[in-house]
Amino acid sequence: MLASAIDLSPPVRFVDDVTPVLLDWRRAGLRGVLATLVGIEGASPRPLGSQMAVNERGDWVGQISSDCAETAIAREALACLGDDVPRTVRYGRGSKFIDVRLPCGSGLDIHFDPGVPVAVLDALERERQARRPVALHMPLHVKANTSHRVEALAIKAAGSDPILCTGEGAFVRSYWPQTRVLVAGRGAYASALITFVHALGWEACLLTPDAALIEQHAHHCRITRRLARADDFDTALIDAWTATVLLFHDHSWEPTLLARALDANGFYVGALGSRATHARRLEELTKLGTTQLQRDRVRGPAGLDVGARTPPEIALSIAAEIVAARHAHR
Repeated sequence: MLASAIDLSPPVRFVDDVTPVLLDWRRAGLRGVLATLVGIEGASPRPLGSQMAVNERGDWVGQISSDCAETAIAREALACLGDDVPRTVRYGRGSKFIDVRLPCGSGLDIHFDPGVPVAVLDALERERQARRPVALHMPLHVKANTSHRVEALAIKAAGSDPILCTGEGAFVRSYWPQTRVLVAGRGAYASALITFVHALGWEACLLTPDAALIEQHAHHCRITRRLARADDFDTALIDAWTATVLLFHDHSWEPTLLARALDANGFYVGALGSRATHARRLEELTKLGTTQLQRDRVRGPAGLDVGARTPPEIALSIAAEIVAARHAHR
């Protein structure tokens, strides 16, 4: 079937890492193309390395140009499937496609690869599930039917940029573990934050004494655990890409939980409460032997100061602060 005759199906939800979806398609017997933003002339609303995956039925996920050229990109991906030849195509400034114009006036170079091996996608998924950084090495000038056109490479997290470019006709795209938010608490504030975490596409972990809260949000969470006491708090869930947020009104739980969270290597630690509550919290942490450097890491009251009052507003302010901390962490 001609690419122009296929009905395109835009995604209903944004997905940043498209490779798991591409793997699902390939396992289901569907062919698919990985499209990657490998060059920018001027400005771009999306960063270098942004990707889309398009299957032979016209379904796609991901975003490269903030909806300015996604339909044209999907059409090109289908044409790429038709001849099975990788290619790099310019859109916007300097493009041969005079009907595709980017409002920013920039030029975007997008590489299309219709032959990403399933073994490579499997390797990426294994690293993703293990929460280890991984990179995809993409030769930009290869012929049709060339095996191993891309390969998975393990990379170090520390000191590495999110997107790495190399010369000699290749591009390296890094994938970082999904933001995990460990919510320890109960009540409306914990419920609202779990809802935001799920909506943002992050990984939610809920630790709470409240069985009803676990039942309410089990479908939103990767992990749920019942806390019978503060000593049940398990820091094994915290890695370098984890934000820990304490949302207890009963602050007697906090010192033990915070001290343990501060001993882990998460990029964010925050706790609910007023400034007076936070001052008392720091005093208790001092008694538990935490260092000044550790206590300075605790965001309290958690969340950006946007005048939030209701549980959803406070959850929004905390989520925004986590976004800022995650980008600073990179």
